[in-house]
Amino acid sequence: MTDANRNNQTTRELIENAITAMQEAGCSMTISGVAKEAGVSNSTIHNRYPDLAAKIRELISKEAARDGKSSLPKQIIGRAKTSKEKMQALKDELAHIKKMLADTNSVNASLDQENQSLKADVEELKRHLAKVFRRK
Repeated sequence: MTDANRNNQTTRELIENAITAMQEAGCSMTISGVAKEAGVSNSTIHNRYPDLAAKIRELISKEAARDGKSSLPKQIIGRAKTSKEKMQALKDELAHIKKMLADTNSVNASLDQENQSLKADVEELKRHLAKVFRRK
């Protein structure tokens, strides 16, 4: 492979990677934006890679067809709705855990009272047994 072919391939990859990165980020697509992201000039894309220029124009058309708006606000709104749903689910779970904790505290208080009563009964039995064994 000659240096010219290697450089040509590297430049092509830079442009393709820039297109992919911009799509994944939800950025508005323009040839100048892709060129800037790839570190090449607009004319490089137009003159040396007309197929990539056509691909960019096609992506621009698809973006315009989606109500003429960038998909970024839709992504943000989608994430916000998802976050609100997650937050509500967490609030519901927290309320449930608080109720379980209150129930557990109530049970613990009842068991503590019963434990104290049983300890008192044991002490009374010890005193009674001590009296019985002293008589013999």
